[in-house]
Amino acid sequence: EMVGAYCAEVRKRIRGGAKRFVITCAQNNTGAHTKFLQSLETYCEVNDAILLVRPVSYKNISLYTASQEYKKWWAKAVQPYLVNEEITLGPNVTLSNVPIAATAANPLEGLNDVGGRKWQIMGHPQMAMEPVPTPGDKLPKRIYTTGAVTRKNYSDTKAGRKAEWHHVMGALVVEFSGKHCFVRQVNTAGDGSFYDLDALYTPDGYTVGHAATALTTGDEHVKFNLRGVRKATYDAPDSIAKALRPEFIMRHDIFDAYAISHHHEKMPLVGYAKHINGDNCARAELDQVVDFLNDTTPEESTNVLVDSNHHDHLQQWLDRADANKDHLNALLISELQHAQRVAIAGGEDCRPLPMYLRERVLAKMLYLDRNEPFVIADVDYSQHGDKGANGSRGSARGLSRSTYKMVIGHSHSARICKGVYQVGTSTGRLEYEAGLSDHTNTHCIQYASGKRTLVDIFSGKWRA
Repeated sequence: EMVGAYCAEVRKRIRGGAKRFVITCAQNNTGAHTKFLQSLETYCEVNDAILLVRPVSYKNISLYTASQEYKKWWAKAVQPYLVNEEITLGPNVTLSNVPIAATAANPLEGLNDVGGRKWQIMGHPQMAMEPVPTPGDKLPKRIYTTGAVTRKNYSDTKAGRKAEWHHVMGALVVEFSGKHCFVRQVNTAGDGSFYDLDALYTPDGYTVGHAATALTTGDEHVKFNLRGVRKATYDAPDSIAKALRPEFIMRHDIFDAYAISHHHEKMPLVGYAKHINGDNCARAELDQVVDFLNDTTPEESTNVLVDSNHHDHLQQWLDRADANKDHLNALLISELQHAQRVAIAGGEDCRPLPMYLRERVLAKMLYLDRNEPFVIADVDYSQHGDKGANGSRGSARGLSRSTYKMVIGHSHSARICKGVYQVGTSTGRLEYEAGLSDHTNTHCIQYASGKRTLVDIFSGKWRA
């Protein structure tokens, strides 16, 4: 009765205009992380948010014998917030009541079409998110799981051990602004506290103005970088970079290589269009990257250039380029090929993009190598996402089989798969992207606690 009454109260508050929610789940017969729950209550009080706890059923067979009575119960502290019904939170977003086994290794698998085109939020102790491809330029559907406010409590079995490893003490912040829904992940550092953007919430209160450790932007492709994304990320007075002052900014596919793309070699009409529009000068595109880095890097931040497949295009071009035939790019070809040979003779890094940027970028820079991890608070940033293990094709699912947590890019599709967070893009639809799409303008933030969240940019806004 109490659960039904709370569901009715929540619906009434939504009809009254409630726009912000905090959603997590609680496993039965399991104690709550009391301090984390208190921090969530602090958040809701400060931000006028509604706390929703989805009950998740699970029988820990390690605790019961055949002769023992099994009766479900939920921790007293979470009972006032339990909701077991499907609730429409706002335009196009539903808190689903689909039951998912607490030990499901891939909790969102097979659920893409549940709820039709509406975003679905499902209670589960693992933190996961999958986009669903959508026709045209419509915003892709999303399906999420929440993390839990109850402690780890699993059977001593293979399934139980896996579930224990991927159990996240976390929740989703869900906020509406106009037609858009902004969803962020919050994770407790263990003491119950958690960050959301620049604020730190604890059982006793909150403080603001905290800097982030790292900002990983969606693949930037400077030539096609959207003005609204750049403004929300760097330029606006309340941009992500200005509000969070990240120590590191991870840059993926910052150089598109459109001017010299090998994909265009057998596309004469594209080549002609590039000629007419002046888009076939490699130096101009490289200098665009230089200007972008110098203009968008905050004084306190260090850029981290991640080895990426589009950066590789520059080397692929130099391997086939002929300065005697490509007169527009002849000087650049000669300069880079000569500089590479000098670097090789001196035992130095001969990758062409870092070589070009080192002499021209005034902002602080680090240049990563795929073969060397770059780890911040147990999260590796060295992988773009295009390459998997042993030369295989890369994917979030494949890389999640590593023992490393990671933040990757490449697919232009944001997702969370176990310990891997994948960012989206900073562009619109690119020339080679046709048909259904699940691409979004999505970045990743890592807080001082080491915890991460995805941050979307919709219509130039990155929060409600």
